[in-house]
Amino acid sequence: EAQDAASLFVQLVREGAGDRLGMVTFNSIASLPTSLGPAAAKKNELVGPSPFTTGDVGAITAGGATSIGAGLGIALLAFGGSSTNDRAMLLLTDGLQNTLPMIEEIEGSLGSTKLNVIGFGSDADIDGPLLSRVAREHHGQFTRAIDGLGLRKFFGLSFGNIFEAGALGDPEFILAAAQTESEPHQFSICGEEQITIILGWDSPATPLDAHIR
Repeated sequence: EAQDAASLFVQLVREGAGDRLGMVTFNSIASLPTSLGPAAAKKNELVGPSPFTTGDVGAITAGGATSIGAGLGIALLAFGGSSTNDRAMLLLTDGLQNTLPMIEEIEGSLGSTKLNVIGFGSDADIDGPLLSRVAREHHGQFTRAIDGLGLRKFFGLSFGNIFEAGALGDPEFILAAAQTESEPHQFSICGEEQITIILGWDSPATPLDAHIR
């Protein structure tokens, strides 16, 4: 589920707009399977061809302990020198940090880097107050996700927070068994030149049509 949500984020990033992508993995130590590079060149490296379930994201496996600080540190190094470009990280962690370096040892070096944080797991499996504070103090968002839908939503909202003016809405609707059409979902805009709509549907065998006006 986490890999599918990360793949969704990668697919959303526009090519040719100057944005760069990369990925760091971490357990007891951190590594850089995907170095930072232009989105057009890195998308296939990260998620492979359709259905976008392979690549470096698809190759991630769980194991080892948890050094979140190591992951953040390698990500900072991957950004390189003192560039003035906007920098953002999405941090996904499914456990409590238990191996040096810790977050607190690295976050002083984050500077203006925007940090969006997803705590993946039950309340007992994450340090919600710590992750929430880190996201808040570094201009990002924090959420706890316990299932695939929650993960996809947050990666979609993070896309808006990083690349756009923000998220305009997050409607969720359940169609009754005999219902073929939902009520309209409305949202307000003011001066936007483009809108990115992410639509999820949990019944692959039944087609869904969306009408955007």
